[in-house]
Amino acid sequence: MGGRGRDRGSTLAEMLVAMALASLILSGLMSIYWTGSNAFQRLSSTSDAQYAVRSATQKMMEDIRGASAVSIEEGGAKLILLTAAGEAVNYYVANNQLYRDGTAKVPIAENISGLSFSGSSSLVKITADATVNGRTYQLISSISPRLASLAGEDK
Repeated sequence: MGGRGRDRGSTLAEMLVAMALASLILSGLMSIYWTGSNAFQRLSSTSDAQYAVRSATQKMMEDIRGASAVSIEEGGAKLILLTAAGEAVNYYVANNQLYRDGTAKVPIAENISGLSFSGSSSLVKITADATVNGRTYQLISSISPRLASLAGEDK
C-alpha cells in the first residue's frame, strides 16, 4: 500500500499547467470562430451590395430596352427615358440611394456611391458603384435601346 499517498490528487503545478493548456486551446478556438464570423459578415454584405446593383441595373436595362426615347443628362449622372406607354422615367442617385422616378419616386437600390451613363445611338453604358464597409464594387453594363435612338448622344 505504498502507492496510496500518490493517489490523493493533483499538485498545484499540475493544475496550473492544465488550466494554461485549456486556456490556449479555448483562445485558439474562439479566434477561429471570430475570424469565420467576420468573414461571413463581410461576404454577406458584399453579396447584398452586388445583388442590389445587379437587380437595379437589370431594371434599368428593361426600361431602356422598351423606351421610345432615351436621354442622358447632367453630365451622365441622370438617365431620362420615355416608355412606349408615354411614361417619363428618371434614374439618378441621391443620398446613396438609386431612384427610379416615374409615376412614383421609388428607391431601387441602396449603398450606391456612384452612377453614370454614357452612350451612342446604339448603346447605353451604365456604370454603377456600390460601397459597403469601405469597399467599392463596380458593375458596368451596356444595353441597346430597341425602340429609340439616344438624344444628346456622346460622340
